[in-house]
Amino acid sequence: MKYKLGIIGLGNMGGAILSGIKNDFEGRILVSTLEAPKIDIDKKNIEIINDNKYLAQNCEYILIAVKPKDSENVLKEIEPYITSQNIVISIMAGIKISSLLKSLPKAGALARVMPNLAAKINQSCSGIAFFNASQDVQNFVIYLFNRIGKVVVLEEEKMDAVTAVSGSGIAYVYYFIDSLIKAGQKVGLSQDEARALALQTALGGFKMIEAHPNQIIEDMIDAVCSKGGTTIEAIKTLKKQGFDKIIAEAVLAAYKKSIILSEDIK
Repeated sequence: MKYKLGIIGLGNMGGAILSGIKNDFEGRILVSTLEAPKIDIDKKNIEIINDNKYLAQNCEYILIAVKPKDSENVLKEIEPYITSQNIVISIMAGIKISSLLKSLPKAGALARVMPNLAAKINQSCSGIAFFNASQDVQNFVIYLFNRIGKVVVLEEEKMDAVTAVSGSGIAYVYYFIDSLIKAGQKVGLSQDEARALALQTALGGFKMIEAHPNQIIEDMIDAVCSKGGTTIEAIKTLKKQGFDKIIAEAVLAAYKKSIILSEDIK
């Protein structure tokens, strides 16, 4: 193949992935997009075109990064040119491997990936499910998405759960931090002060959990909650208000919606 990787679509996610890999990717990359790229592309190994058919004929790995509503047209357009030499990677939300296989029956292997928007800063968490993929193919796809964060390989049946926890979950994190900033302002901090304190505290909490992978998080919470202290009062309030149940209900709502969307998209 003329190109190692082809990317169809250069929106938020496609652009984030290209940004994450473009600096030291080994091999040539071809991008097909209708719109002018929103990122700086000054690498000799990257070419931009507006021709999905040409891309399908000349790229070994084909990453489809268009919106689900555009999937039918794109898949129909490239189907005649997909052979057993092509590995197709989809980051289209709700598009199942069975649908990809039906649309692209001659593809050599398939991968369905659910990254999140933190790919823009190489901090995504991507769930990956494979179909008919050799170890070399799996290694390349994992390598690709490791460049923009971390990877979890799992069965496709769990992809709706991945969507609910990490695909949508980054918005929950935004919501919590925004709420913490606003709460800080209510008790006398300026917006800048509350933002700085909330962001570093959230980062510190994450780093502590990451640094102690074998420690139970509930025990870490208890370690901060001195008897008769301030933290325990806050935790008591969160428990009383059903904070854990609210999070569980939010994740469940996203999970159910992901299932519905997957069923709606054929």
